[in-house]
Amino acid sequence: MLGTEDLERIPDPTPLFSCPDGYDWLSDYSAELAQATGYRLEEEPVAWCRDQTPPLSWIAVIEEPDQPANHALVARGAHVLHDPAQVYDVLPLDRVYRAFSLVPVAFPKRNRWGAVVA
Repeated sequence: MLGTEDLERIPDPTPLFSCPDGYDWLSDYSAELAQATGYRLEEEPVAWCRDQTPPLSWIAVIEEPDQPANHALVARGAHVLHDPAQVYDVLPLDRVYRAFSLVPVAFPKRNRWGAVVA
């Protein structure tokens, strides 16, 4: 999604996932990502990402109840664009529970309804 050949610039979010419940990993990871790449993560409504026309690329987090961790992949609209683990060819819409978009740091921050926030 970042269009970079230098994957080492993209910080690994894994250490933040093992923090205590209630920890806001998204804010900390988004700040790390912004510093390293110039992009931040914003959480979006799943339906908004899935139903985009024309479709935009977004990160889908899929609930994996039978696995030790959930799964993330890149989707475009309701279609799998890139699954780094090559598990899914089709997006399991009934198990997508979080959605994120990459936003350039220069763009204003928005709330879940799209209004600009400070």
